[in-house]
Amino acid sequence: MALKPYGVAASTCTKGVLTTLVEKNVPYELINIGVSSGEQKQLPHVAKQPFGKVPVLEDNGFIAYESRAISKHIAKKYAGQGTKLIPAVNDVEEYGSFEQAYSIETSYFSPPTEGIAVEKVVNTRAGETAVTIADVKNDSTSALLPDSVSFSTARAVAEKTVRKWVDQLGY
Repeated sequence: MALKPYGVAASTCTKGVLTTLVEKNVPYELINIGVSSGEQKQLPHVAKQPFGKVPVLEDNGFIAYESRAISKHIAKKYAGQGTKLIPAVNDVEEYGSFEQAYSIETSYFSPPTEGIAVEKVVNTRAGETAVTIADVKNDSTSALLPDSVSFSTARAVAEKTVRKWVDQLGY
């Protein structure tokens, strides 16, 4: 029986789960959730995912949510097929390196990039002004930006967007 991931193909978290399924050669049937209409925040979806997010995986009655947990579930359950995605637990050094990289991604890479992606893609599609250098430079994660991102780069778009930003701050 094919696994049923619930999500939307454009979601980076759903894409991660689908990539894991493909890498492990696991048949699946994507159940599209209408996130633009808020379907993920309504029953029956919140019965599977109490935080109203995507993706969710249904695996023969077992329900998993959170993309990283889903991907680990798939990688371990189907360890004997497809691409090896998680090292054996008894290989302490290799598994330790895997967990270290996993922790770095979840702690330092994912949070700032998700925020930027939402601003750049989702909010722009919703008609809001795209994120600017001024917005990003004032974020606590700006240390992750390369030095090439400068105020001279921002000048090309600054006039209109920075004015809106300053107005929102109440100055």
